[in-house]
Amino acid sequence: MSDLFHEEVTDEQLDQKFAVMALCPQHLFFVLTKRPERMREYMRWVSNHHYEMPHDMPDRIGPIMNKMQGQPTDTPRIDARWPLPNVWLGVTAEDQARADERIPILLDTPAAKRFVSIEPMLGAVDLRPYLPGPCQHPECENGCVPALGDFPGYRPCPWCELGAEDRLDWVICGGESGPHARPAHPDWFRGLRDQCAEAGVPFHFKQHGVWVGLKANDGEWLTNSETMIRLNEAGKRADEGWPMQRVGLRWAGHLLDGVEYRQFPEVGA
Repeated sequence: MSDLFHEEVTDEQLDQKFAVMALCPQHLFFVLTKRPERMREYMRWVSNHHYEMPHDMPDRIGPIMNKMQGQPTDTPRIDARWPLPNVWLGVTAEDQARADERIPILLDTPAAKRFVSIEPMLGAVDLRPYLPGPCQHPECENGCVPALGDFPGYRPCPWCELGAEDRLDWVICGGESGPHARPAHPDWFRGLRDQCAEAGVPFHFKQHGVWVGLKANDGEWLTNSETMIRLNEAGKRADEGWPMQRVGLRWAGHLLDGVEYRQFPEVGA
């Protein structure tokens, strides 16, 4: 319940934590951060300091594993792969700006699997540039044509060059909770659900938060005007917006259009 790549966490402490995760292959570890730059820097640094045999544990983590198990520190570790298959890396992205800022860095980071957590969701988010499938990045016009590389002013789209292994493996989202929670438009959640379904990416919907979108036959919920607002797709209160009511975390629940979405990526052996 912390940010593993916080500035006050030293590289030596990171080495120890990854050594523990390597010694516990029976568990999955989800590392979620708001600091993808440092995560990429650390993961790349470690990846560039391997033993000569491919996929051995890096030489700054293997000795720590040996020490934890009472073995000579200079014994190569060959019983675990790097990046660790049981450690999945993710970033938080509450809106489109954060998604565009953090996800490209995540996709450029060595990892077994990569995921994004859009919680609390504070606006509509288009993840299609980062999901498997044809490039839909706004700067990509009809795909990248390598022959145009020398054309003056041509700006190639880096997303067209991403393979399936360089895309997001999992999408998590949810609304905000707490006494000052902001409402999330139901169409924001639906948009992510549909994007993931089209790309074949697991979608995990955690909760609506404390606000829930009302249906046409839910007029009896509107008796307390202090708990009811109308929210447009931009996240602003508007007279013609979607009716929302504050009902609390429990009553808002975790069903989206009556369906539970607790999808999970395939776990390797």
